[in-house]
Amino acid sequence: MNTKPSHGPIHFRSPAKILWRTVRGMIPHKTKRGEAALARLKAYEVVTPPYDRTKRMVIPDALKVLRLQPGHKYCLLGQLSKEVGWNYYDTIRVSFHSSKE
Repeated sequence: MNTKPSHGPIHFRSPAKILWRTVRGMIPHKTKRGEAALARLKAYEVVTPPYDRTKRMVIPDALKVLRLQPGHKYCLLGQLSKEVGWNYYDTIRVSFHSSKE
């Protein structure tokens, strides 16, 4: 069987674009309302300058410990991106941990 990978299923590699594409599949993006909702969505790999000075909040209902059932498998979006070819996982991880301290 002859295949050409450049014609194959094209997918995003960065976590922000993977999240964007996932949310796009959950909303009616072909309508005006869905298009407006998708235009309001902003996803970043790191905390960008307008948001780095704001106080960060924790949403208790979204905590992994409370939402996931024991024994169920899960994956981290950054790790998944690294496995599909995203080259900036280590750079972002180092900058995130240095900004946290």
